[in-house]
Amino acid sequence: MNAKNLLILADFLETVPAEGWNYARILTRWDGRKKLSCGTTACAIGWGTQVPELQAAGLHLNRIRMSADFHLLFKRAMKAFDLSKDEATHLFIPRSVDFDAGPLPESATAREVAAHIRAFVACGGLLEKIATP
Repeated sequence: MNAKNLLILADFLETVPAEGWNYARILTRWDGRKKLSCGTTACAIGWGTQVPELQAAGLHLNRIRMSADFHLLFKRAMKAFDLSKDEATHLFIPRSVDFDAGPLPESATAREVAAHIRAFVACGGLLEKIATP
């Protein structure tokens, strides 16, 4: 686990406006620009692509098909944060009606996800020690 990068992301998520947040989607209404444009919403991984330190760690956007973008960005996030697939799922994929993944619901706010990331880091990344809401 790269705690430093995870905490950089958690700090950045605290600044994401509510109207730009969507925990259930990596990106919506993205026009292909490097910077997320007006009207785009994103999840933690999507917003992480806007942080220079995380870009340097390999988390950046490419214009491909959205389904391919998800898998590519998820793999880049695993690498940037030094996470296993299970750990990345726990942090970045919400629990939903269709997909029972991480412990947070699709409705989780950016601040709630930031707190979730900090709890993960505080527990040393050990999934079994993290309290599920």
